[in-house]
Amino acid sequence: MGEDYSNNESFFWDKNMTQVIGSLLVSGALVILHIIFVANLLRKTNLLSPMIIHFVSSGVNLVVLLILKDIGIPLNLWLSISILTFGCASVLFLFGALYKSLSIRQLLITNMNGGRISLDLLDSNVTQASFSERAELLCKLGLVGRIGNGYAISEAGILLAQRIRTIRKILGITTNGLYGNNK
Repeated sequence: MGEDYSNNESFFWDKNMTQVIGSLLVSGALVILHIIFVANLLRKTNLLSPMIIHFVSSGVNLVVLLILKDIGIPLNLWLSISILTFGCASVLFLFGALYKSLSIRQLLITNMNGGRISLDLLDSNVTQASFSERAELLCKLGLVGRIGNGYAISEAGILLAQRIRTIRKILGITTNGLYGNNK
């Protein structure tokens, strides 16, 4: 009928399976440590940008992974790095989606007001506040300058806008946001 594998222990468990399980456990634990580290550091400091905090944490976790492999923890290195990279990138994507989302701010403000809010109050609390924050940041970065009641784009702003337009074109992005049809 078929071969008898009952006496072959390696059929059920072998070195590769140990490395796979080790990779899943260690990389999963490092992703959880990444989440804890990033969340705590973001709450405690404004000195570093959130992106730098994410990148430093990811790099430290990669070094820890390499050290664990070097001291003899049974890991499939490429699988471990893939899991760790996917986990850290997912955390960064989620953070980015939640960090400055106007839609989420609108939902939170509406919820804090009993589930109903006027358009004027929503506009003044979310839209105008967000625009003012972003306009101030653009001025601080030298990408725009104040001209009377408005703004004028600087040479640095023009160059950045051109680069962004090129990247968007390469990636096929024709609309803004996550909600619209992107073609």
